[in-house]
Amino acid sequence: MAKVRRIWKFLYEAVRNRESENDEIVEGSSRESEPDLDASLSELDPLVVPYLSPIALADSYPVPALLDYYTRIANLIDEETDELQRKAILTGSNRRWSIIESLQFPEVNAADPNQPLDLLFQRTTDFEKFLDDTNCLIGGRKGTGKTALYWLLLKHSNVAQQLAHGRLDSTICLSGHGRFHVSRPSRDEFQVIHRDLQENNGSWEAFWRAYLLFRVIKENENNFSFPKGKKGEKFVDLKRIVNDLSGERWQYEHTQSLLQLSSDPNLLLIVKDALDIFDEQVKSQSQKLWILYDDLDEDFPEKDEVRQQALIGLFQLVQACDARRIASIRFKIFLREDIWNRLSFDNKSHFNGRDLLLQWNRIDFLRLALRQATQSKDFKNLVDRFLLSKVLIKLMRKLLIEL
Repeated sequence: MAKVRRIWKFLYEAVRNRESENDEIVEGSSRESEPDLDASLSELDPLVVPYLSPIALADSYPVPALLDYYTRIANLIDEETDELQRKAILTGSNRRWSIIESLQFPEVNAADPNQPLDLLFQRTTDFEKFLDDTNCLIGGRKGTGKTALYWLLLKHSNVAQQLAHGRLDSTICLSGHGRFHVSRPSRDEFQVIHRDLQENNGSWEAFWRAYLLFRVIKENENNFSFPKGKKGEKFVDLKRIVNDLSGERWQYEHTQSLLQLSSDPNLLLIVKDALDIFDEQVKSQSQKLWILYDDLDEDFPEKDEVRQQALIGLFQLVQACDARRIASIRFKIFLREDIWNRLSFDNKSHFNGRDLLLQWNRIDFLRLALRQATQSKDFKNLVDRFLLSKVLIKLMRKLLIEL
């Protein structure tokens, strides 16, 4: 350190003398601007590489017990090399402004079928919990991603399977209700259904069960079949009613047929048996069926408690399926948090621990912004160059430690 101080002082005097020859020095300024030599040297934290006989005499490298001696050197090279690479890339890029102009941050609207949801969907920390079969109530405020999950599973199933890392390989997703189907009952139909169920002592639970069976038969005709022979005789009327309905557009006949299936005492029981049969068929194929429900806040009016009674009936259907031990058919109900909190029905606590509240944190928002930014080819190429430099730094660091 004494030698360093001598060299430091010599260099400082040399530079000061050269400046005094070329420039007019303001009187008194030299003392004020003179650096504190001892303070400058004290700020230095030299990296000491000691001679260690265990390393010098080792048969193989690295020596795990002594890596700490060289970790600081590797970290310093990592940081400084990363900074140099970053400066070189940014300084050498004459297209920085054009890259900035190429960035686009479109509004993410999962309900818009024209949006490339497979490119904009952000996998949050809640996604792993969502994949749990037992979680049937997916809540959250508006804009937290409920509809995005609904569309991801139905329209971009391949992307969903990649994000799930194999947990959805044997799962079939089907829309129980939502915009995925052009043919579905709207507010007017649900008001009529609500009034008819009250007048004929029907229940919303029975209606949702009949509605579910209709979706299952229309979308899984190849995987679902009624029993034949004597066991299938009781399903004749049910098959006739469902087969006469078109899957193209929701019409008057659809509403009346589902009301018949949910109000007629005999047909109501037969619908239950039909779902049991379908559950066994799905189970025999080692598969699971997820029934997804969305747009429940928009398609059900609050007038005359239509929305409240309809939603209570839907959750009662889930409870009834659990009671009948239907294990292959699982429900995913996407519902606003405030609507769920206003519902009141028996055994509501049955869903405690089976609900998931979607939330976003700062990291999720930043990842979504990065995902949108990388849609620009110019920006992505720039990012890839940074990533390449990172890989080279890591290889260099590993080589240094091993040597």
